[in-house]
Amino acid sequence: MAKVFQSDKGIFEEWLQRNGIKHDFSSLEFRCVFHKQLSSLPETIRYLTNLESLKCSNNGLTSLPDSIGYLSLLQVLKCNNNKITSLPESIGDLTSLRHLNCHHNDITHLPESIMKLSSLQVLDCSNNKIMTINESLGNLFSLQELNC
Repeated sequence: MAKVFQSDKGIFEEWLQRNGIKHDFSSLEFRCVFHKQLSSLPETIRYLTNLESLKCSNNGLTSLPDSIGYLSLLQVLKCNNNKITSLPESIGDLTSLRHLNCHHNDITHLPESIMKLSSLQVLDCSNNKIMTINESLGNLFSLQELNC
């Protein structure tokens, strides 16, 4: 584990415990699943640098923390069925992201940085409040499925 993660592990554990989430840090390298009525994710999520899958669907999230961009190994992000109004610009830093599922939220637009997701294969942003889609999405050559 990274030294910086070691020092802040207690902060993250405390946040999980406070929100009634049972956890096993040995599995956080691969998957982190939240199915509680969370209104936010902590900025300290940035220390889960080995995280490959984050599933925080079916909560009361109104946003994702900017620090999510530090999760460079993240391949799957499922944040559907929340109350998210926008995705952070830092989402473009998720260079390993292959699957982004953010349907059934209140998102009004996709950030420009989404065009940097060269590994993205699936983007599902259906059932949001998005009125226009940037034509540049066609430049995401790995994209195989688009639902908006």
